[in-house]
Order: sequence, then structure tokens, then C-alpha cells
Amino acid sequence: VLIIASDGDRVTVIGAPQASGASSDGCPLVHHLLGLRLPPAALGRLLAGLPPLPVAPSSLVFRLPERQAYLVEREEAGRVQRLYVEPSGALTGGEIWEGGRGLGFAFTGTRAIDGLVFPMRIALTQMQGAVSVTVSYQAIELNPVLADHLFTFPGSTPVSGGNC
Repeated sequence: VLIIASDGDRVTVIGAPQASGASSDGCPLVHHLLGLRLPPAALGRLLAGLPPLPVAPSSLVFRLPERQAYLVEREEAGRVQRLYVEPSGALTGGEIWEGGRGLGFAFTGTRAIDGLVFPMRIALTQMQGAVSVTVSYQAIELNPVLADHLFTFPGSTPVSGGNC
């Protein structure tokens, strides 16, 4: 079990306590699974079915006839993001690269909720082929009211500045 909570500036990652008494800090696990470090806002956007980096006017757009899609590419602060967009405008996935390490992501099983479209499955794959993880949502609730105590986990280590 891995719990990730973020307000966009900070992220707390808690793994299930280990029987051996090891730390429940989940940051090393997230880094291992993703293969690169993403800032909290980028990780939150990715898990919400959005591009990890916002699309900017400086993004390059290419038509890919063989995939029947468009490629939207952007470079920012040493990271390169490539997005694959259907002609309808739906984001189907992409890649984000940093320092020779890449993470691929694919969004499937979309569902409209309150007029917004969300993927119910997100496949994350290290581009080096070592690790692949699928995140599946059974339900999505928009803007729920959550008590502050839900974000205070025993043994949690809040990480700020995108180190997780």
C-alpha cells in the first residue's frame, strides 16, 4: 500500500509499515517506481490524468499520421515532455525525460465526471523497461471536504521542493 498526499507544494508519501521495522517513508519507493524524481505538482497532475508539465505556447506540435495523433513537445528546466493527443483533443499519454531517464504514461478508460474527463487507468512505464505500474481508480470524487488529520500519518516524512 502506498499513500501519496500533495497540496501542490508539498508531498507526503507513506508506504505500508514493514514487518522488519524499516521506515515507512515511501519516497524511495516512488523514486524507484518512476525512475526519476518529479516535483509534487507534476506528480499530482500526472495522477489526475493531466500532463506532468503544463502545455505552454512554446510547445512544439507535430502531426503523426501513423499514430493518428499529434505530438506536443516541450522542454523546461532539463525535462522534456512529449504528449500524444488524438485529433479530438483527448490526451492518450506521453513521456517525460530528465537526464537520460524517462517515464512513459498512458491514459485509458476515460469517464466524464461533472463535465470533466478523467482516465480511470494510468499505466506508468520506465522507458528503460525496468518497472511498469498501473494505477486504477474505481471512483473519483471532486472537491471532497477532508479533515486535516487525514494528512497527518504516523511516521510520515513530508517532503517539499520536489525531492520525492
